[in-house]
Amino acid sequence: MKLIKIFLGLLLGLFVIAGDRANATNNVAAPAAVTSAEDSQNYDVKRFLEEAPPLRKVVYGIDASTFLKVGESEEDAALKKGQFVHYEGAWQPDTFYNRIMDDMPGREFSNESKGAVAGFSLGGLYWDIDYSIPEGAVSTAKKTEPEVLKTHAGQRANTGEIRLRGVRTLWINSLLPGSLRWIDEDHFQGVAEGPEIGTSESDKVLTGRITDRDTDGRPTKMEYGWPALKGKGEIWKHFIYSKPVGKTRLPNIIVNEMKYLLSSGESHTFYITNMLADIDIGKATLEGAGYTPSMFLLAEGTNTPDPIVLHQANQETFVVDDSSLTPLPEENKPWEFSSYSWMEIAAVCAILIILFIWISRKTFLRKGK
Repeated sequence: MKLIKIFLGLLLGLFVIAGDRANATNNVAAPAAVTSAEDSQNYDVKRFLEEAPPLRKVVYGIDASTFLKVGESEEDAALKKGQFVHYEGAWQPDTFYNRIMDDMPGREFSNESKGAVAGFSLGGLYWDIDYSIPEGAVSTAKKTEPEVLKTHAGQRANTGEIRLRGVRTLWINSLLPGSLRWIDEDHFQGVAEGPEIGTSESDKVLTGRITDRDTDGRPTKMEYGWPALKGKGEIWKHFIYSKPVGKTRLPNIIVNEMKYLLSSGESHTFYITNMLADIDIGKATLEGAGYTPSMFLLAEGTNTPDPIVLHQANQETFVVDDSSLTPLPEENKPWEFSSYSWMEIAAVCAILIILFIWISRKTFLRKGK
């Protein structure tokens, strides 16, 4: 409880929800940010990948086929073809948010509640807003808390950060944002992260090259990989420039083409498509704790009853009120952590591994018949 008391002052200072709720919405606009005349939007693929700049706002779509559901039929899976689940987010040093766009097509594939949003504040708190109960629940967890990624807020915020990482690397599998460097006009090298990469420093080297450009000199195709992938498969990235992305020179459609080689000698190719709908690059003018839940509460009617504010620490959940933290009985939790564990599969590399294993097993079983 000593750790909880230390957090209490910080929590009560960050989340003064009653005073802010009338001005905060989830379904109208992103938090206001002042744009400096000196900010540059002159980003193409090469500059964007190398700098991984801060994002005041980004609207993007994730291939709906990557949202896996237990017991999904082939017919249900077929409905996802060509569909995107749309998100809006922002990434600044030490603070971010990511939220589902309720009014965009494809959101039914996400399995997220209306108004779902998660983020990280400058005060070191992961946070999440969930409307699986009518009044909504704001949950928080300190980043330094042991096993924070097993908490509801930690899980949801981490998933949001993984998705923003995809945007910041143009969905190059396993690339650490900001680690890419151009060796020459076409070749690059970066740092790869993830359980499929390996543990030695040499395993973590990701290399690639631009293999095709359009008549304007813009990259339209690149290939890349890392040591553990060699001999097992190949990955290509296709960039399509059919619509402007904000004021940048970035592609709005990014297609991942993955060719995996099985031990039998057969090969299987997968395609995963993501999109950039809009982007505003630069530092945001944020006051106080950066992005916090009070910026995103649904504003409906009189905004009553107030959302429940929960904090998780020491593997226990507490209700935050005006002066204290009260342990929450297990049976009163508005959500179960396990219902969101599937979201950690959102990392593209993890999805690819699952698909690879599934196909390998299917091929084996077919041969055994």
